[in-house]
Amino acid sequence: MTHEERETIIRAMDKLLERLPPDMTQIYQQLYGDLSPTRNDVQTLRNRLNPNRSNPNLLFLGNLVQQFPGLKDLTLGELFKPDASSN
Repeated sequence: MTHEERETIIRAMDKLLERLPPDMTQIYQQLYGDLSPTRNDVQTLRNRLNPNRSNPNLLFLGNLVQQFPGLKDLTLGELFKPDASSN
């Protein structure tokens, strides 16, 4: 993966996180329907959403959009579009 590709993913994940609840346990519960996730479950999700670690696939992004209505108006183009300040 190139540096530019990595930066694009980081920006996209930052945009997603702005629209998600701040509580990772709540995100896990809503995303997977598990009302009592373990610490490892929540940490795995935290790593998956961490902009510096993540490389989300479309299935994962689709699941997020289905479970979190605040993401439904965000297109993939908007999600992965470079910020004007980075041009």
